[in-house]
Amino acid sequence: MSNLDNSTNQKGSQAQVAIFLYRSPKKNHDALVKINKHSLDFFMKHGVSKFEVFNLNSRENMMDFVNLSKTISANDDEDVWLEIQSYRDASMYKNL
Repeated sequence: MSNLDNSTNQKGSQAQVAIFLYRSPKKNHDALVKINKHSLDFFMKHGVSKFEVFNLNSRENMMDFVNLSKTISANDDEDVWLEIQSYRDASMYKNL
């Protein structure tokens, strides 16, 4: 997939996207939200152009698509999280 109108993708640089899936007990939900807020500051200082974290709290499939939260082993008492980090330059990711 190519985005021709991406102003952050400068000549000679290469963007990087890191995607993380993790699970944690639902009882730790608030603590994980707090940690992710602190992580945002850290990653923004180190070259992340976009940092997003999503709680995948819905477990139902949509049409014929399998819900992503079902593809990892998570119990009903666990949250499934998706984290997306976008870097303007791949070298910034490698230097973390």
